[in-house]
Amino acid sequence: MLLTAIMRMWLTRALEPFRFKGDYDNRLSFEDVDDLGLYVHIPFCRSLCSFCPYCKVVYEPETAAIYRMALLSEIDLVGRQLRQRKRAGSLYFGGGTPALMADDLEDIIDRLKQYFIITGGIGVELHPADITEENLDELKAAGVTMVSLGIQSFNRDCLSKLGRVGEGYARKLRTLGKAGFDVVDVDLIFAIPGQTEEMLIDDVDTAFSLGATQVSTYPFIDFTFADNDYRPLPAKEKKRMLQALVVHCRRKGKDRTSVWTFAEPQTQRYSSVTRDNFLGFGVSAATLLRSVFKINTFSVEGYIERIDSRELPTSLTLDFTERQRAAYFLFWSAYSMAVLPQRFEAVVGVPLSEMFGFEFWVLERLGMVYKENGCYRLTDYAACLYHNIEQIYTTAYIDKMWNISRNIAFLKKNRVIMLAALVAAVAIIASVSVGLPRKNATVEAAQISEKWIGKPSPDFTLKTLDGKKIALADEPRSIWVLDFWAVSCSPCRRLSPHLQTLHARYASKGVSVVGVNVGDSPSAISNYARDNKLTYTMAVGDMKTVDAFGVYAFPTVVIIDAKGTIRDVYVGYLPGWEQKMESTIKQILED
Repeated sequence: MLLTAIMRMWLTRALEPFRFKGDYDNRLSFEDVDDLGLYVHIPFCRSLCSFCPYCKVVYEPETAAIYRMALLSEIDLVGRQLRQRKRAGSLYFGGGTPALMADDLEDIIDRLKQYFIITGGIGVELHPADITEENLDELKAAGVTMVSLGIQSFNRDCLSKLGRVGEGYARKLRTLGKAGFDVVDVDLIFAIPGQTEEMLIDDVDTAFSLGATQVSTYPFIDFTFADNDYRPLPAKEKKRMLQALVVHCRRKGKDRTSVWTFAEPQTQRYSSVTRDNFLGFGVSAATLLRSVFKINTFSVEGYIERIDSRELPTSLTLDFTERQRAAYFLFWSAYSMAVLPQRFEAVVGVPLSEMFGFEFWVLERLGMVYKENGCYRLTDYAACLYHNIEQIYTTAYIDKMWNISRNIAFLKKNRVIMLAALVAAVAIIASVSVGLPRKNATVEAAQISEKWIGKPSPDFTLKTLDGKKIALADEPRSIWVLDFWAVSCSPCRRLSPHLQTLHARYASKGVSVVGVNVGDSPSAISNYARDNKLTYTMAVGDMKTVDAFGVYAFPTVVIIDAKGTIRDVYVGYLPGWEQKMESTIKQILED
């Protein structure tokens, strides 16, 4: 985990690992924080799924009744610290299977409302077995407006490898979609052994067609404490599946709302983790405030005993340094694919430009972020890197932390656990900061070049905007410059004027510049070309061509000589790369 250690040290400007301690405070300083969210953990399940890493126990009515009383008491312990009711932007119930305590949710919500004014939606995670008209009516009566359904897959073979059966899942989702909730999120898992890109895309399409307003896809991760019979697909397969899903959802007109989440346009979002501050209630629940991060015990028995003694059930506490808090903010902002400088300053107390101005300046020029309406947004290229690093973060931090918490109910006071892991960081910032060469901005970029340069180009057939077909086989003497791009891609937009220049200079010499758009409608492509005075050929790309060339990020430029040999590949865009492209074209013309 050398990379995570380097990232942690750079972002926090400290050599010391993160220090989680057993000491805790019975008072929480949250009265003056804004953008506060609430989370309640219900750990009970009908049976325990091996793939699920979350804190869970088998449901027993007697234990659940005692847990309910302890949960209400914890809410009182925290809420009574307020001088007046405080605004909270959201409330989420996670688990476990919260619907196993459906009869109690209204009481829990009412108790929270004694201390908090909940201004946003109330969300609940559901298992397909929870979908009955009686349960849904009860949830709506309690004030629930958002639901997240853990389908994982509609494919029976995939489900069997997760220990699920999956009978009637489509019917259950259809019932849920008609129930009138503001948000219906469906959780899916990808990179299940035997799963293909087509299976994943079919799962996503099925979810949307049956009433989902949002689909959250998560890579299958084999936690060390899980008891899985199967192992996830390799990292390269995970990346390919995610890229295929991004392209497909963009073509279908869905919004990409996080690295792994897609939604219908202009709908509310279901996300329980992307809050600047939140209070957690129940076993394993975490609390994040301005200068502290704390985790409740994972032990139901220990939780109840601690609450009975009128003390908070905190198991581990991390007192943030200023830079650690900044890193945490950046990590989860990057997951949402947007970093708001105003929110950064409100949370950290220091302007983003002052703490990480140089890093973001470099990121813009590497085509990893672009600025839009005062917000830094991640490109697909950067999201691909985040996908990789988040899984490193999961195994380096979450796996270790949760494993400790599962085995130790409460760390003794004055005891400290030091984790040299990436608690929170933006991987792309760190990779720039530690000095990766500009020529190979990522390992993947180098790998794709080595794979293709000097080898025959895959055959391709593309349809232009006016309906004509162009194919490698039809024009064997042409020199091709293929640019895989998307309208929303900022580096693509910076590159397109340079491609227009290459087209103007070399079209008469047999060079065909083709913009292979992936995911946008023909009208959006046409409007972009017209508005930017682009006269080179625009074509509509498909997954067959994207897969054939191994494209995983935009823009990707492939230069093919008249013999059909790939001469150069560029992943992303840096100022000056257009000169290298022109140099390659000149060399081909001279050969």
